[in-house]
Amino acid sequence: MYSNGLGVPQDYSQAFDWYSKAAAQDDQHAQGNFGCMYIDGEGVTQSFSTAMEWFNKSAEQGNADAQAIIGYLYYDGEGVAKDYSKAREWFAKAAEQGNAFSQHNLGCLYHDGQGVEQDYVQAMTWYRKAADQDYMEAQYSVGRMYQNGHGVPVDYSQASVWLLKAAKQGHDGAQYAVGKLYEYGDGVPQDVTTAMEWYLKAAKQWHRDARKRLGCLYQYEAGFY
Repeated sequence: MYSNGLGVPQDYSQAFDWYSKAAAQDDQHAQGNFGCMYIDGEGVTQSFSTAMEWFNKSAEQGNADAQAIIGYLYYDGEGVAKDYSKAREWFAKAAEQGNAFSQHNLGCLYHDGQGVEQDYVQAMTWYRKAADQDYMEAQYSVGRMYQNGHGVPVDYSQASVWLLKAAKQGHDGAQYAVGKLYEYGDGVPQDVTTAMEWYLKAAKQWHRDARKRLGCLYQYEAGFY
């Protein structure tokens, strides 16, 4: 409540004091939140090493969120040396517990062959688990897999289904991809007007390719080639 300013003025010092009491009694959620305060420097001096200590305490008790954060820190090389193998280990622990963020990132590791042998089928398996939980990034990834035929046969109809799910949640890359599907009639009826509507949504989020494509279509409509 103090950390988020709910019912009281936001006060990271008070949040820190109460989290510390619970964390000292091995409450896994408090330990994870304690780690977040250290990683963000909220109420304390930022310290990735101390944050990692608390995340590990929480993760060892099975906290999927803490496991996911540790995986991301190793994946991104933030506060620790970048290590895709360790990232995979931690993402896998959280993914098995249904953590959508970790399921998607595990899929990315398999897709790119980072810390594990490249395997599009495994990538698609994990993407789908996250996408089925309405995780936007995973929906986009599933759509792209169908577009590119990675781990599954090329299927523009299925691609359009998943890309639309992500696009409707505001994913700029998905909005651009949906625009292209409508422009060329891949998996959906060809409709340049609808394509431009989706390009515009992505362009408003500063998507460079969407802006370029939108400009080309406006030129075409104006009679300039």
